[in-house]
Amino acid sequence: MKTFKKTASKLKFDGMTFLHWSKADDTNCCMKESASVNGVKYFRLKEGKEGVTVTIEEGEDVVDSTFTLPTAEEIKALEKNDLVVDEAGELKAVENKPAIQWHPNHPGKKMKARYLNPKNGNYVSYVRAIQLKLV
Repeated sequence: MKTFKKTASKLKFDGMTFLHWSKADDTNCCMKESASVNGVKYFRLKEGKEGVTVTIEEGEDVVDSTFTLPTAEEIKALEKNDLVVDEAGELKAVENKPAIQWHPNHPGKKMKARYLNPKNGNYVSYVRAIQLKLV
């Protein structure tokens, strides 16, 4: 497991230090090497750069956070299973739904059937299934 250590203006990962985009410029950072974490861009600090100081504002909204990246094997194991995140933030397995729900009074009739939309797991009508190219 590789770990990111993130502060308000710095990100440390694998022995490299990245600066927040607002503190980075051509003199202290490699502008072509960057990392994006939670939509915030960080640029890699140049090696052996002297005189670079990074100030971290002290306040209520500054939070040090550490999170761990999964390894390639863990990602493959998660991708094998159909997992979704529930409201509590926990992973749970998806129950496999049939692709077509036939109407009990009209079995085999396309217009009366409901079709599974795999993007959100809901069933849609035949007309909507054609629009989404599910049929």
